[in-house]
Amino acid sequence: MAILGLPMLCSNAVGAATRFLEEGQNGYSFPPEDKAAIKVVLKKLMQATPKELQQMGQHSKDLAASLTPKTWAATLLQAVK
Repeated sequence: MAILGLPMLCSNAVGAATRFLEEGQNGYSFPPEDKAAIKVVLKKLMQATPKELQQMGQHSKDLAASLTPKTWAATLLQAVK
């Protein structure tokens, strides 16, 4: 979703959230199975203006773009060591 330039809603149990979600900047996180928290973040997203949604989407895209083949290779090499 980040590479597509979309605002994100993500469970904080999702590992990729630490890399691709900056709370309030490009989306919101919530604890899994916490219905009240999910309602809160959905409401925040639905109440965002078109300009805010565009800015959030651009921030998502920028975060995803920072992950290049070179950084992936470095991460993989570090994990193998």
